[in-house]
Amino acid sequence: MVKHPQQYLETFAKAGAAYITPHTDCIEGDAFVTIHKIKELGCKAGVALSPSVPLSTIEYYLPLLDKVTIMIVDPGIAGQPVDPQMFVKINQLAKIRKERGLNFLIEADGSMNSSLYRPLYEAGADLVILGPPALWNKDTDFNKAWDIMESELERELDGAERKI
Repeated sequence: MVKHPQQYLETFAKAGAAYITPHTDCIEGDAFVTIHKIKELGCKAGVALSPSVPLSTIEYYLPLLDKVTIMIVDPGIAGQPVDPQMFVKINQLAKIRKERGLNFLIEADGSMNSSLYRPLYEAGADLVILGPPALWNKDTDFNKAWDIMESELERELDGAERKI
């Protein structure tokens, strides 16, 4: 999360980034140039949308993307409740992906915890970003923390179906 990601694209790529995902408000003046540069550097291109940013913002470059991250809370402010409208936004994005035959991942980020896994999956999210409550605070041993998170995920997704 940087203000001028274009200045760091080569640094991120050289550091081994598989995906580079700038926020839409940081690239709105040169989104196509930024996305093409990310791909020229051998990385996959994504964009992140804050809750107040409409999907129409990315409509014209959506076919170029490998991933779209939907922020389910305002970035940078811990402990916020998730706005249920973000599930609707994810579902709309999943429908657009299906209707247009596109192949990008849908990722959700913000205030993640196990109670969100099912509604996010059912809405159409493919990935979630795991912060301290969802992973790191589960155990000091990473492998144990991962096992706990996986158990929660399996329990929450048992019988879940996509709504797209």
